[in-house]
Amino acid sequence: MGTANRRHSGTRAQGRPDARVGLALERTLLAWVRTGVSLVALGVVLAKFVLFLHKLGLAGSGHGGVGTRRLGIGLVAAGGAMVCAAGIRHLRDWLRWRRDEPITSSPFLAMALVVVVALAAVYAIFSIVAP
Repeated sequence: MGTANRRHSGTRAQGRPDARVGLALERTLLAWVRTGVSLVALGVVLAKFVLFLHKLGLAGSGHGGVGTRRLGIGLVAAGGAMVCAAGIRHLRDWLRWRRDEPITSSPFLAMALVVVVALAAVYAIFSIVAP
């Protein structure tokens, strides 16, 4: 195996791990943290939207209410859990990279995000349609 192949393989070259792999792990962590923070921010906006509706006098007329607040709280919890799971996964993968072990990919975080967003969408649809 030539030096060009070893340099791009992600394994140790000259006794050091390939820095590009570490940077890719960090970019992945930051993307998941950004997604989790976005869920938290959306949840806070939805939870506080109920207060805005109360100020306008629309909260009792079938708009907003407890369902919107619950959806907001659920999104805040899901976003926080996603950030924690991303941190744990990043630490696990980073330790494997430093020990020159293979980094296995798991679709857990991506599927968790899909499930959370799908459930939130279904809940929002039913709370809009139901009187």
